[in-house]
Amino acid sequence: MDNKFTLKEFVFFARHFLLIEELLLKNLFEGKATYKQELVAILDRLQRLEEWFFIRQSDYLALVRTEFSLLEKEMCQSLVDSADENLTSEQITTLMSQRLTLIHQSLDEAEEVIEDMFLKLNSLVLDIKLDVYNKFPS
Repeated sequence: MDNKFTLKEFVFFARHFLLIEELLLKNLFEGKATYKQELVAILDRLQRLEEWFFIRQSDYLALVRTEFSLLEKEMCQSLVDSADENLTSEQITTLMSQRLTLIHQSLDEAEEVIEDMFLKLNSLVLDIKLDVYNKFPS
């Protein structure tokens, strides 16, 4: 997949892949000669999806951290460049600290959103895997 997908677009596509796997599972005929192989194939695809999700989660987290790091540098430089001559270095330090606190809070929130979305995707994978395991003949 292209790394240019937004997080929402990625989740949209991922959910559709999972829906397809779920539908394939529901439409398996137990008496079919290839029944077990098809269950194994579904498990293999789900495993690859989990790996793909892990990689993409890492990519999105790295991207967000990079963007926030750049924002942090820009905001600090902007404060230094536009600081009022009447501001003391202590006041500038206080303002910078406040900005950094806001940036770090926003970064934490963004990371939490990303982790939550991938947690939900992985939860869906696990639910489907459980359904697959329950369909295996004894």
